[in-house]
Amino acid sequence: MNEKIRPQHVDVDEVISNAKGRVWGALEKKVVLGVDVLIRSSEDDVNIGISEFENGDYQSAASCMVDGAVNLLLVAICFQRMANAVPAKSAMN
Repeated sequence: MNEKIRPQHVDVDEVISNAKGRVWGALEKKVVLGVDVLIRSSEDDVNIGISEFENGDYQSAASCMVDGAVNLLLVAICFQRMANAVPAKSAMN
C-alpha cells in the first residue's frame, strides 16, 4: 500500500456524509455501546478494508474503512460522554 492519492472535495464530502449518517443512526438506536466491542470491530473493519483494497475492490475497501471510522467515532463519543459525566480518577482521590 504505497499509493499516493490527492483526495478531492467530493471524496471527502462523500465519506464524511456517509459516516455522519451512520453515527447518528447508531446513536438514534439508543442502545448502550460497548467500547471494547466497537474497538475490536473497527480493527476487523480495517483489516477487511485492507484486504479488499489489495484485491482491487476499492469501493468495498472504502466502505470497510468508513465502518471502522464510524466505530472509532462512536468510541470517541462514549469517551467524551464519560469525560462530561464522570470525574477523572485523579479528582476522585
